[in-house]
Amino acid sequence: MSTYHRLSKSFEKALRLPLTEHSRYVLLSDCHRGTGRANDNFVKNEYLFLAALKYYYSRGFTYLELGDGEELWENRFFSHITETHYQSYELMAKYYREERFYAIYGNHDMVKKYPHFAKKQCQTCYCEHPHEEQTLFPGITFYPGIILQDVRQKRDIYLTHGHQADLLNSTFWWLSRFLVRYLWRPLENLGVPDP
Repeated sequence: MSTYHRLSKSFEKALRLPLTEHSRYVLLSDCHRGTGRANDNFVKNEYLFLAALKYYYSRGFTYLELGDGEELWENRFFSHITETHYQSYELMAKYYREERFYAIYGNHDMVKKYPHFAKKQCQTCYCEHPHEEQTLFPGITFYPGIILQDVRQKRDIYLTHGHQADLLNSTFWWLSRFLVRYLWRPLENLGVPDP
């Protein structure tokens, strides 16, 4: 399958959202939320992430996450990530309840494209305080792309995660995940810096 074909397929299945002079979107990508260990690249940025999302929430923005929100190549369990970064998920769930959160799956969280994953993993998460399950994203759909439709000027904006352009990260993502999980992650845990 060619790059053109993969991107065309993503374009056809994209979520369409209105783009007007009143639209307010904040776009973030590649957060790579992990489990809080040394290889969790999100840990050092979580405070900034929360501050930004609180700022945009209070001003009525819609949050669009453009792939690789979670680091699911290095980490097997979504629940461990949500438990580690509960404050972030609590805030994203607040956006979601108000229909102001939409997400694209990327190569590192490709499993989100499967409806059974979203149904099983993304409905609730465990909260340390007050030690109970909390509603997260019931009924969520993760998209291959998002199109911001500008009805006035006919200049739509297509948003996607770049993995669709790369054969190894789209079609053979399971091989890349295997290499990251069983080769790269142990090296990173030993202190080998990201090249």
